[in-house]
Amino acid sequence: LFSILPDSHNDYPPLWYLSISTGYRIAGDTPLVPVVLHGAVLALVLWCFRRSVTTMLIVGMVCIEYAVMQFADLPLALTFLLATVAYHQGREDLTGAALGAGLLIKNEGLIIALDFVSMWMVRERRIPRTALTSLVGFVVALWIFRNLMRFPSDLFTPGALSRLTDVSRWPVVAGGMLAGVITFGLGAFPLLALFRPRVKLSVPLLTCVGVLAAYGVIYLITPHDLGRHIQSSLDRLLLHLWPVVGYEGVIIGANCNFTYEILTLWFVIMRGEAVVRFECPPLDDVC
Repeated sequence: LFSILPDSHNDYPPLWYLSISTGYRIAGDTPLVPVVLHGAVLALVLWCFRRSVTTMLIVGMVCIEYAVMQFADLPLALTFLLATVAYHQGREDLTGAALGAGLLIKNEGLIIALDFVSMWMVRERRIPRTALTSLVGFVVALWIFRNLMRFPSDLFTPGALSRLTDVSRWPVVAGGMLAGVITFGLGAFPLLALFRPRVKLSVPLLTCVGVLAAYGVIYLITPHDLGRHIQSSLDRLLLHLWPVVGYEGVIIGANCNFTYEILTLWFVIMRGEAVVRFECPPLDDVC
């Protein structure tokens, strides 16, 4: 199936697709299987924000669209969020396990895991041995999958270095990613940035910065049409970081203020209208 889709990746890790196929084996050929699984992922994301209803709304109204589209990006965002929650609770074993699960969901999970562990070692000046121990089994599973399937990468192709050093591509990537960050979720990132300016640069937030930079490098080396690649994928890449940014900005950061509450209400109303327009086709199309 993936080989006939344009700009698709043949080398996706199998965990999420195995989960869905297992659901089909148990429940039969019913469309409820992916609906239930993606709904459960969305519910777990929202549960992590149970201490702040307003942030639950603002995070949820962005994530719900991607849950309905049933991509694997929201499950990956959940594993990053669970790793962040476990990290703040001092549970190194669960942090490593959550990062490991992300390894087996999407290729970007490897970038998140590498960045998280690297920032962890730099920030705390120690090696998180317990987390690495939990992570190693997932790394071995990913290595076995890669060696068994041997799918070629559609990104690391001949000419990657020349594309990376092509200065004319840099402003295109930087401008496209900046515009994407600003417009993602009708301004979700700027809303948090305006009212959470003193957030501590924790390991998860530093990981978000590193992951965003790594995504920029991927865009620089892509053999696909640069503008089209950014336009078709950047919002889903930003989704990987969005729940963690919301968690760090509100749950770990300062308490909510009245202005933030009012703007969040406005955001939820506007975002809800956009989701309804996206999900509800005209009656003529339905009939």
